[in-house]
Amino acid sequence: MSVLQVLACLALSFTHTNGVYLSEDLAVLAADLLEFFPPSDLALVVDADEDRYPWSPRFESVPVSVLRSDQIDAMSYDFVFVTFSPERTLLHTMCKSMPPKAALVVPWTKDLEMLEGLRLDSQVYSFEAQSAGGYVLWEHFAIKSGPIITQRLGTWNPIGGLNVPSLVIWERRKDLGGVQLRNALLPWRTFNQVEFDAKGNIVSSDGPYTKALNYLARELNFTYALVAPADHKWGMFDGNTSKWSGIMGMAVDGTVDMSTSGLFQTRSRNCVSDVGLFHGFSLLFQHVVELIG
Repeated sequence: MSVLQVLACLALSFTHTNGVYLSEDLAVLAADLLEFFPPSDLALVVDADEDRYPWSPRFESVPVSVLRSDQIDAMSYDFVFVTFSPERTLLHTMCKSMPPKAALVVPWTKDLEMLEGLRLDSQVYSFEAQSAGGYVLWEHFAIKSGPIITQRLGTWNPIGGLNVPSLVIWERRKDLGGVQLRNALLPWRTFNQVEFDAKGNIVSSDGPYTKALNYLARELNFTYALVAPADHKWGMFDGNTSKWSGIMGMAVDGTVDMSTSGLFQTRSRNCVSDVGLFHGFSLLFQHVVELIG
């Protein structure tokens, strides 16, 4: 290591916080991650027995809250950075109480492989200290409630800073590992040509929507099963029962994962599902709409 690198490390290793100097890189790492996630607020979670925490002037760009581990109940922050290795119960509490799309960053722990309820779009990350200095960054997610997938996100060191080769989450998670998805389908003009058997089961489908679905299946590495709603309806909300009919009902209750049918967007449908546009019409995805960007 050159003299210049040694001086740079020394300059970064002392972080001021309320009159206390901390010999750690966590403040710089957290500040660099602020640019990666761009949150509207930040929570620093410290151990209940710790009266110090990492600080950086760059934190001043967003509202910052400092929480002790014994103060965690419900969390409403966009970005939560944990400075210590949380035990399993606390880790589960933080994951369950954080709002969707929020990012949680914790030191690496084996308990991350035991988490429940992670999704394909979960924003759970960890950093693992390296003997040569710096950290390896990992991301953790699951496909359809399957086992936790842990894959390398990038690296960080006090000299080179943050190095994440792929910044787009769906570029990093575009391989669905051959999982089978359930696709709800109804015939619609020439876009969906559907053949049924005597029992009402779908035998085959063809048309532009099917071709688009086959393309996605190849690119994202998944298979699919075609199912039709028992009532053969697109989906209306019943105010008396507070339930949806048809394809929308199947999507809302989790019977299907997606639908490549001619569903038009409405305000009520958008409130309960994710919708992606295709040729001026709608592809309804309950779990995988984000994959097509």
